[in-house]
Amino acid sequence: MSPASAGFLAFLGAVLCLNALAGRTDRRNTVLLLASYVFYAAWDYRLLFLIGFVTLATHAAGGAVARAEGRRRRLYLGLGIGASLGTLAGFKYLGFFIDGAVGLLGLLGLRASAPTLTLLAPVGLSYYSFQAITYVIEINKGRLEPARLPDYALYLAFFPKLVAGPIERPGAFLAQVRAARRPVTWEAVGSGALLILSGLFKKAAVADLLAAPVARLVAPDIPYSFPVLLLGLYLFALQLYADFSGYTDIARGAGRVLGFELTENFRQPYFSFDIAAFWQRWHISLSTWFRDYLFFPIGRTLLKRFGNRRAGAAMAASHLVTMGLIGLWHGAAPGFVIWGLLHGVYLNVFALAKGKPRRKDAPKGLRFYLGRAAGLVVTFHAVVFTWAFFRDWAPGEMGRYLGRLLAFEGLGEFGAVLPALAAVWGFIFLLDMPALAGRLPARVQPVGRGLVYSAMIVALVLVGAAPAQPFMYVLF
Repeated sequence: MSPASAGFLAFLGAVLCLNALAGRTDRRNTVLLLASYVFYAAWDYRLLFLIGFVTLATHAAGGAVARAEGRRRRLYLGLGIGASLGTLAGFKYLGFFIDGAVGLLGLLGLRASAPTLTLLAPVGLSYYSFQAITYVIEINKGRLEPARLPDYALYLAFFPKLVAGPIERPGAFLAQVRAARRPVTWEAVGSGALLILSGLFKKAAVADLLAAPVARLVAPDIPYSFPVLLLGLYLFALQLYADFSGYTDIARGAGRVLGFELTENFRQPYFSFDIAAFWQRWHISLSTWFRDYLFFPIGRTLLKRFGNRRAGAAMAASHLVTMGLIGLWHGAAPGFVIWGLLHGVYLNVFALAKGKPRRKDAPKGLRFYLGRAAGLVVTFHAVVFTWAFFRDWAPGEMGRYLGRLLAFEGLGEFGAVLPALAAVWGFIFLLDMPALAGRLPARVQPVGRGLVYSAMIVALVLVGAAPAQPFMYVLF
């Protein structure tokens, strides 16, 4: 049941009615938990056994961690993390690591073979696994008390965020689950519905329409010129952003109409002035998860081991490891890992190149604004280049595509392609119009919002017959 489908909207409407009729918060939680399991079973009923195992195992581990001390506490912590991470690795990465081991043995001159192993990663596993890990870690750190099993089950399975996030922190979400009153207001329903409309527009009127041209232009064997290939990457960047931020808008809107406020996951990322700012604006729930639970611990461990004299090297290593694993989180393919490592290199280069922090009261002259403009252009194109690796390439395809891209042939065609490149920037700006309309002066906000959402409805009607595509981040 795709979140961009009429079936999902009908399902959400039915759940909204049952949620409103349930009365007390505990009854509403029961309705939402059952609805979430029905939603998940609609993808494949066997998925319920998997999320059930992760839920029971990590809930038991969290309770054991809270009661134990010393080595036993660390043991239960490891078991809780292992249950979730092991399930994720088994389904998503086992074949990848087996193939890698066979390839490594081949490089050493040792012949080896492995059985073909095809395990499809269950929908949503990457997201609720990380939430389960967070729950056990937060209890271990003393920042969270163990939750009742039904509340914890709803935290993992809440259907608006189940299949592609955002990755919610347990403290904030469980506080909403346990709230004494969680009224469904017309204001929340209205603002949630507008978020859903924004997400549907991004998905159906932008991302799905770009699927066919992106498939033609970001391809390994068609001899396009460099400007046309660059246009293909521009379109792919726009498609990715529209697709994933569209899903997030639908998820946040659906959560809001049911009484929950979910984490903001995007904040105009392509208008970032440096690569660090990009990662504060793109897939925020994932980047902050890796920052808090991997980057900082790695950095502290390295500093403790090697001292402050190696602080630069510790940061560089932390960036590379963290971003490499973020790439691997997206998929068990070399291209995703390279994509992540490139961002790790970018972050290290930025850390070396940035100067002293600018004083907030310092005057903003022409040099400041030129620097901001240059930073925006450079950051955008650095990010766009990495998207060349961010596809599920078949063996050999990525190398052939990069060979054509980096040959820089047909540069004289830039003049013909430049209007199309500029149009993509314009579409990126338009995608963020709902957020920008919210910053208008209060007296003109209703008119601005009305115009924006009316245009979205017209666009959805005009593209209603376009072939629907699956959400790209559901596959991760």
